[in-house]
Amino acid sequence: MKTNRKKLPSHSIPPPSPGRTSVCTVSAAALMLGVSQAATIGINFPVDWTDGGAPSYTGMQITATALGIPVAEWQSLIPTPTGYNKQGANPGPFTFDESITTTSNTNGLHPLPSGSLSISWIASAANTSGVGDSSNGGSYGGNHPHIGDQQAYYGFLRDDVFVYTSPTSTPGYSVTITGLKSVFTNTPFVIQLLAATDTATSFTNAIVKSAGGTQALTYLASRNGNGILGGPSSVSTPINDDVVTISGAPALKDESDPANVVHLASTISAILITDKPVIQRSPISPVAPLCSGTNVDLSVTAFGVPPLHYQWRKDGVAVASATNATYSIAQVSPTTSGYYDVTVSNAYGTATSAPAAVTGDILVGSMDGVVLNSKPQGVRQDGLVHGGAGWQAVSGSRTGVAAFSAANPGYISIPGETNLDSAQGTITFWLKSAGTVASPGNQGAILLDRGVGAFDIVQSDDGTLFVQPPGGGGNKAGTSGTVSTGDWVHVAVVYDQTDTGTVDVYLNGQLDISNPNSSGWTWPVGAEVDLGQSRDSYWHPFDGLLDDVRIYNRALTAAEVSTVATTAGVIDASALQVWLGFDAAPGKGLRFDWTCGTLQSATQVKGPFTDVSTASSPWAVIPTGVTQYFRTRQ
Repeated sequence: MKTNRKKLPSHSIPPPSPGRTSVCTVSAAALMLGVSQAATIGINFPVDWTDGGAPSYTGMQITATALGIPVAEWQSLIPTPTGYNKQGANPGPFTFDESITTTSNTNGLHPLPSGSLSISWIASAANTSGVGDSSNGGSYGGNHPHIGDQQAYYGFLRDDVFVYTSPTSTPGYSVTITGLKSVFTNTPFVIQLLAATDTATSFTNAIVKSAGGTQALTYLASRNGNGILGGPSSVSTPINDDVVTISGAPALKDESDPANVVHLASTISAILITDKPVIQRSPISPVAPLCSGTNVDLSVTAFGVPPLHYQWRKDGVAVASATNATYSIAQVSPTTSGYYDVTVSNAYGTATSAPAAVTGDILVGSMDGVVLNSKPQGVRQDGLVHGGAGWQAVSGSRTGVAAFSAANPGYISIPGETNLDSAQGTITFWLKSAGTVASPGNQGAILLDRGVGAFDIVQSDDGTLFVQPPGGGGNKAGTSGTVSTGDWVHVAVVYDQTDTGTVDVYLNGQLDISNPNSSGWTWPVGAEVDLGQSRDSYWHPFDGLLDDVRIYNRALTAAEVSTVATTAGVIDASALQVWLGFDAAPGKGLRFDWTCGTLQSATQVKGPFTDVSTASSPWAVIPTGVTQYFRTRQ
C-alpha cells in the first residue's frame, strides 16, 4: 500500500473524511476473551528549512530510542516549513495530511502493529531547538541534535514565525489524529506531549479534545545551560475514542513589566500515545559504585494507562514493600550492593527498566565486544564495541578488520585518559570504503572523533577527507586526494595544537595537506575516542572497514609515517598509546566500576598490589591467561 504524503491546498484542517477514517473491527470472541493489541506510538514533527536558507537541517528523523520509545514505533511526519520566507510562494500557515498503515516503511514512517492512522495538522510555522537531555548531560545539540531524546524535541510546530507577537485568540497549532481505535482495538490509551522553543519563558497549555471530553495538559519545562526551553507535558486521563484533536492554547507576549516579561509559547514537538507502560527514564543514580555508608535514592519515570504498578528488584529478586516510583537504600554496604531495576505494569503489559549498579565496593561484570589494545608496553586501553560494529577475518590484503555499516550503525569506543591529551601527536589507520551518500543534515561520515564537536576525522560525501579540530573552520584540514576508492588507503594525521602549529594529513605515506592552525586548540580532558560513528547525529555513520588504528602521543616524522604505511612494524613503542589491530574478533572481557580510591592489581591474592595508574571507572579488562587480582585502595 502506498503511503499518502501530501500537502492540502487550504489553510485550515478539514474534518476527517471517510477516505481517511479507519474502521475498527474486533471479533466478538476477541472482546469476550479480553484480547487487546497493546501498542505505543511516537509522532514527531521534522522541519523543512529550505525556505529558511538552511536546507541541510531539513527532515531530521529519530534514529535511536527516545523517551523510552524504540525507533520502529516513532513516526516522523512530513517536514513543516519554517515560514521565514513569508513573501515567497509558500507563506503559510501550513496544513498537511498524512496516512500511516501496517505497511508504511519509508520517509520516516514505520509499520503500525494494526489498523491505520490519518494525521492532519496546521501551524503558522515550524522551527528547530537544541533542547538538552539527561543522556547528554543537558548539552546543546544546536543544529544537529544528539541521537535519542534530543531528536524528539528538535523540530516543533510553533505559533508564529519569529516571536510571540501579541495576545491572540488563535491556537498556536492543531493536530487531529483519526483511526486510533484501529490501533488500540479494545484498550483505552493515554497521551503525553513534548514541547520545545527557541525563545520563550514558558508554554501555554495543550488542549486535548475527543468525543469523551476535553482536558488541558500542562508542561514541566526546564532550560539547559544555553537557555533553551523544553520539556514533557502532564499525562492525559485515559481516552477511548477514535479521533483526538490536540491544539495549543493561544500564545502570549506581555512586556509591559520589564521585571516580569512573559513570553508564553504555543508549540508542540512530539505526541506520545500508549496503553502499556513505557519507561522513559530508568534509574540512573548511581551509575558507579558508591562509598560504603552512602544513602542512595533511585527513581523511574514511566507513563501508561493507570493504575501503574511498580516493583523494585535486587539482582532479579523482588524487594519487599518497594512498590513506588522511587526507592531508597540507606547505608550502602556489601549486603545491599547489587543490581537494582524496577518493573512497571498495568492491565496491558509490563516494562522493565535498565539496571542501576549499587555497590560500596568494586563492581565486576562481564561484557562482550572487547577489542584488545595491542600496544607493547604500558597499561592497555581496550576498545569496546557498541551497536552494529562488527569484524571480518579477511578483506583483500588485510586480515582481521573492523566493519561498520550505515544500515546497522555502530561504533568502537576507546576509554578516554589523559595520556591521549598530548599537545602534539599522530593518529594513523587503514581505511576501505566506496564512499558516503549525501543526505539532508549531514556533511560526511565519521571515521574518528573525540567528544561532541571537539575533534573529528571525516570522510566527506565527495570522497575526500577532512580533519576538524576545535577552534573553528580555520583549523580544518581537507585533503585533495580521495579516500573513497573502494581499496585500502592509509591515513595519518599529525597535529600540533599550538597557534603556530599545523594539522598535516598523509595519504598512503605521502603528505597531502598541511594546514596551519588559525588558533591554538586543546583536547577535551580525558574524552573517549569513538570510531565509525559519532555521538553527534550531524554526521553520517561510517560505511566501510578500518584496520590498524594507532594513536601516538608525539608527532611522527614524514619518514616514520611512511614506515607505518608500508610496514607493520612498531614506531616508538613508548609513544604508542593505542594500537587496535583487530587481529582477533572482539571477545569477552570484564568491566570494573568503582568510586572511592584507586584501582590496584596483583598476580597473587595477597599481593603485593600496585596502582593501575591510568585506570578510571569504568575499566575494561580482557583476560590474557595470567591470573590477576584487583582491589581499590582507599
